Amino acid sequence: MERLKLVFGAILLLLLGCQSDSDNRGLTGWAVGSSAEGYGTIINTQDGEDTWVRQGSPETVPDVFIDDVVAVDHHRAWVVGGSSGGYATILHTTNGGQTWVRQGTVSNIPDVELMGVSAADREVAWSVGGSGVVLNTTDEGETWVQQAEGEFPDAAFQRVSACDRNNVWAVGIGPNSEPAVIIHTSNGGQTWVRQGENDLPPAVFGLIDVQAVNPNTVWAVGVAYSIWMTQDGGQSWIDKSPPGGPLHVNGICALNDRIAWAAVDSHNILFTYDSGETWTNQASPASVDVSVSSAYMGVTAMDENTAWIVGIANPSSGRKGVIVHTIDGGNRWVEQTLPVNALLRRVSFVDAVR
Repeated sequence: MERLKLVFGAILLLLLGCQSDSDNRGLTGWAVGSSAEGYGTIINTQDGEDTWVRQGSPETVPDVFIDDVVAVDHHRAWVVGGSSGGYATILHTTNGGQTWVRQGTVSNIPDVELMGVSAADREVAWSVGGSGVVLNTTDEGETWVQQAEGEFPDAAFQRVSACDRNNVWAVGIGPNSEPAVIIHTSNGGQTWVRQGENDLPPAVFGLIDVQAVNPNTVWAVGVAYSIWMTQDGGQSWIDKSPPGGPLHVNGICALNDRIAWAAVDSHNILFTYDSGETWTNQASPASVDVSVSSAYMGVTAMDENTAWIVGIANPSSGRKGVIVHTIDGGNRWVEQTLPVNALLRRVSFVDAVR
């Protein structure tokens, strides 16, 4: 009996130790942006606070703009971006960013700029870009295949959002004077259907970001202060845009169908608690210079208190990028220190809502 107690105690200590290690991994996130010093920008934090470090090197990261990132877990993430060597950039890490490995080849990845990436889990992900390109992997990036090939040739897709392995939305800029493009699949990409053609006016010619909260609730944002939402899986899209001018809404992060943050030009931060019926403009830190050339681009949140926003700094400041962080729901935003002078496009944290 005494021996059984000792064995049980050892097992309990081991389990507690494992739980402690898990709890102490901190807030892990990545942000991405323009090329600097000869290679695209990928920065990482392990504490979510003011400690960001650059990852990759000129040997492993092409000299391109890294446009989007998705954090799958503390070890795995994808980033995508511009074309190099005749095909678009897709990089993947399985060790927290210690090494980044380029995926695909010139034979199976189109020669376009990939603007968006989203993962359903560690194996299944999508990436989208110019010329109507939609790529999918079901084996953690060992192979990428093109979906909806030739169906939306004039669409410049900006972002993609997968809420599960079946339901995925992508948005972008429509050709000529057509409304912005929204496409959806409910079967993992076997078929894609265009949505919103009867809801979005021609003035909304481009959508820049999309987030699928669940198979029914999806938010999409874009040019001219436009914010749209569906609660029926995209059968109808409702205008949730606040009054405003020509500013672009570049990023959206929704906790659910009620609470969301939006990243806007000129360092504006919009917040809603009532499904977009009303929007409040939260104040940027005093250290962040506001100008017509500045913009917040990407936003992610852990919960209704904790969020990060990245973007483009006022050029006159001598800085290119900016990261701000809140832990009180946006009552106060604090600027964080960057390890590289680069424009920042998107941000993603492990266990965040996107």
